[in-house]
Amino acid sequence: MFNQFKTWGMRALWTMVALAVIALVFFWSPKEKTYSDGKIHIEYWHTVGQDDVVPWPVTAFNASQDSIVVHPVPIPWQENEKKVLTAIISANPPSIVTQFVPLVKWASRMALRPLDDMIHRDDFDSGVFYPALMEEMEYHGHVFGLPYATASYVLYYNKDHFREAGLDPSDPPKTWDDLATMAHQLDSIDANGRIHRMGFMPDWDNLYPSIMQTSLLMAWGRGATLSSDDGRQSILDDPRMIESLEWVADYYSHYDMERVKKLRGTFGYDAQHCFLAGKVSMFIGSNYLLDNLSHYTPDLDFGLTMIPAVEKEGPSACAAGVFWLAIPKGAQHPEAAWEFLKFATRWDIQLASMLNMDESLFPSNRLTANSTEFRAIPNMSVFAEQMEYAHSPAVIPMAHEVFWRELNLNVLGVVQDGRRTAAEALQAANAQVQRELEAALEYADYVHARMTFGTEGILE
Repeated sequence: MFNQFKTWGMRALWTMVALAVIALVFFWSPKEKTYSDGKIHIEYWHTVGQDDVVPWPVTAFNASQDSIVVHPVPIPWQENEKKVLTAIISANPPSIVTQFVPLVKWASRMALRPLDDMIHRDDFDSGVFYPALMEEMEYHGHVFGLPYATASYVLYYNKDHFREAGLDPSDPPKTWDDLATMAHQLDSIDANGRIHRMGFMPDWDNLYPSIMQTSLLMAWGRGATLSSDDGRQSILDDPRMIESLEWVADYYSHYDMERVKKLRGTFGYDAQHCFLAGKVSMFIGSNYLLDNLSHYTPDLDFGLTMIPAVEKEGPSACAAGVFWLAIPKGAQHPEAAWEFLKFATRWDIQLASMLNMDESLFPSNRLTANSTEFRAIPNMSVFAEQMEYAHSPAVIPMAHEVFWRELNLNVLGVVQDGRRTAAEALQAANAQVQRELEAALEYADYVHARMTFGTEGILE
């Protein structure tokens, strides 16, 4: 009963928020700062880099012309979403925002301005972005943002461990079954059963459950989408996902899970990262990991290769989240904001940004990743190739947190411990995800029944 009241209470709260937005959009005139230089001044609220360093694209944009000034405002990661939504509801939002959460959650709240009119007017080519990233920018037939950056993941492997196990370091695994065979050969387990090293961990990203879940990557490789075409039905219990999770369960059946957990307990940050510390021989990691390898273990002999496929010659698969840029609803000077969005996502600006900023963000623009200059950066070619097989981790964007909670924290544990079969665990998880999805859709349908997307992202 409490949960029912809680659910209806949240819906009532969002209903009041929606009504407040309607009133504010029509009847509130935001106060705008005034400047005497004759230029258009706009704010960019960003979370990429949590210190006060000015993002390089802002500096470059301000220097490239003399009519618009972008003021960067760093917002603490934990406060960003709340602050931006509060500013939108107060009808005094920044002109530009960047976020990492699923864009659909924002667009469904009517919090962003559609970009379609400006894209069409300027003949802007959105095809330069990786498909998995651009698809996440769309909702109800509209485009609400542009992909700004991502992270690319590949399979890292320790060449010294390969040699020690009698494996050829020039021939890394091509399929998941190859990986399993090699991983068991790479294990280091003493006579007392203590695990000193594992060849691979299918469901772990050093210190926390990973978005690179082997079961999910395999399901994608088999063609599963885990969602209906209209986005209203969760299909986490797709037979291809069940088969993939069974593979993971079989992989872990070779180990004492308590021993596995003890090994995980020794993992740490930086030099104590499980791959850097030599406690895992193969690891699916992002391009960010290269910086740590260079800094903490410069002498480590490692290789990079594509994430394995289900079958030889079959497609690889990886997840690629997206930092996106968007213009909030009701923002002042949307045209000036659009000029910055176009500038920041240009291939040459993304390349220069990588070379001038400390963050190891991977470009969203395929022209950048395929450029001669980018490919000349050590190890970048394999990351660029892997991105061609990327999928959005926003599998069920309207129930994003619940989807990952169920997969990471509930499904894997009960299957590994043998408390449920893969099918039983995924069916139970799917019921939870579907329940959350229906609640989110009910609210979205309520909003859409009373509001329509206009070219300015306001009610019509």
